Amino acid sequence: MNRLQDGWWELRIKPKSLPKALYYHYGVSCPEGSVVSEHATHCQKGLPAGTSVVIIDRWRDPDYSYVFLTHKTTTPKKSDIALITRSVAVPSKCHLAMTGNSEGLGMWNPAHAIPLQYTGAGLWEASLSFADIGNSTPEYKFIIRRDGSNSLVEWEEGPNRVFPAIPDLIKGSKHVVINETPYRGSVEGLRHAGTAIPVFSLRSNESWGIGDFGDLKKMADWASMTGQRVLQILPVNDTTMYHNWIDSYPYGGISIMALHPLYVNINAMCPADGTADLSPFEKERKTLNEMPQLDYDKVSVLKWKVIRYLFKHTGEIVMKSSSFRTFYRENKKWLLPYALFCVLRDKFGTADFSQWEKYTTYDPEYAREFENLDLYVFIQYHLDKQLAEAHKYLNSRGIILKGDIPIGITPLSVEAWTEPHLFHMDSQAGAPPDEFSVQGQNWGFPTYNWEVMEKDGYAWWKNRFGHMARYFDAYRIDHILGFFRIWSIPKEQTQGLMGYFDPAMPFTAEEIRQWGLSFDGERMTKPFITDDILNRVFGEKADLIREKYLDPVKNRGQYDLKEAFSTQRKIALHFASLKDNQENRILCNSLLDLAANVLFVPQPGKEDAYHPRISAQFNYSYKALDENSKFAFNRLYDHF
Repeated sequence: MNRLQDGWWELRIKPKSLPKALYYHYGVSCPEGSVVSEHATHCQKGLPAGTSVVIIDRWRDPDYSYVFLTHKTTTPKKSDIALITRSVAVPSKCHLAMTGNSEGLGMWNPAHAIPLQYTGAGLWEASLSFADIGNSTPEYKFIIRRDGSNSLVEWEEGPNRVFPAIPDLIKGSKHVVINETPYRGSVEGLRHAGTAIPVFSLRSNESWGIGDFGDLKKMADWASMTGQRVLQILPVNDTTMYHNWIDSYPYGGISIMALHPLYVNINAMCPADGTADLSPFEKERKTLNEMPQLDYDKVSVLKWKVIRYLFKHTGEIVMKSSSFRTFYRENKKWLLPYALFCVLRDKFGTADFSQWEKYTTYDPEYAREFENLDLYVFIQYHLDKQLAEAHKYLNSRGIILKGDIPIGITPLSVEAWTEPHLFHMDSQAGAPPDEFSVQGQNWGFPTYNWEVMEKDGYAWWKNRFGHMARYFDAYRIDHILGFFRIWSIPKEQTQGLMGYFDPAMPFTAEEIRQWGLSFDGERMTKPFITDDILNRVFGEKADLIREKYLDPVKNRGQYDLKEAFSTQRKIALHFASLKDNQENRILCNSLLDLAANVLFVPQPGKEDAYHPRISAQFNYSYKALDENSKFAFNRLYDHF
């Protein structure tokens, strides 16, 4: 852009044609090559074709509080000048207007002010003529008036505004767009109350044993009556791995796009023309709906039975509708892999695609082998329609819907199957130990391969957020710090204790020595196991542990875990195959702690890179060090 006077910049373009809506944003190019961009996008609609158009913009930062506005959106009439400002502080049943020191602007009389139309997203637009402005550069201000009576509520604060003194730009133009700075109101920042509640808790008399998207509307009625403006829910993505209660964890989604079938409003799926009859299911529905607690397994069986019944009797008609065809066309890219995943999950009885024989690696051609994919597309169509309708209804009651997005994906998910290159499948996200979890947390989510995601401009995330924006006005991102640094645990370990921050700057062996600690990889990166430790931990069972789980290390007076138990993952899998009782649980946990008895965690895939094991000062490996080594380890640990 070319620099003009008084801080203005100019760009002249001659497009061959103009789109119905022109989207763009500005950026500042810095000397070192970086670009600082606006976080809000400008949008110009209905620009006249074949004429000279001038657009006068200001740098715009977003104000997402506009989602609380309940003003009806309108389309401004065609005019010479479109003057646009932004305000989220206009009360309901009020509107913005502008008045100034010219006849066309009402001569500072609020009753003769020009009203602004609300166009959505917190934007207000005035339709002006060149005659309103005249040949001078008049002064003006925005005001708030009451709807109907046009009585004054308040004048905006600050000095008078002045039309841009750049007549050379405007001269000869057929249409001018002026984007003004936001309204300077005296209204304090917005403060609203709301409720956070899971959808499954919203059971009503019409529910089928579990709260559904139809019940969101009833919740909206109550929230509106009590003066609330926000409704926040837990994640509502499909979590179906085994068709039982294990699937009830809302953060364990098998798809970042698909919605959970159990949240479908069965009654809304049933057409009023008598095509399907739900009366045979009424007794079971009522029994489950009257239970004091949700019976996930029985509800799942019932709702899927009814879903299949409705698909059989209404599926063909629904899938021929124009709304279904539009939904399918717009979502086909994720719908088909999801439907295929569900079919194979049900065929093999597990979402663990490593057990799917020839289907372990995704190939879109597999879809040709199955005819029952339509069921899952059918149910997603209804879910999408119902949640979008619920969202619209909430907004009509002056309430925003806030969603919840987990930071990770599950390793048994559509995305892990179809796009494994976007993730570090050999790592697990979690959290370091704290006062509430001394062993840390392991969520089991593969960590993101940000380097690969960056290559296409993070399209995966943009698609995910864009899809969720269809249903939500705002969303919470669970553990958002994971975008910048994540606690990464190698796949072969199970406890958060064995993780490290990624990205980080691990030590080399030489750097560890420079801190005064005599580094020994065998001693410090492998579990440190001695007879004294075994006797302390296992007591009279120490001999059994030596015989079954350990191999002696020659000339060191130490033991190594046998290869079959050399990692926490192997230990956990071994005990998972045994009888579940208290004795085995205690033994398993003790062996897991033994496997974590290290001073450093090597970073997988990177040579000569060692992270100090978090909270190592509490383990036996540290306690066995001499005082000088403890002092050196503490120094490098605190520095790290």
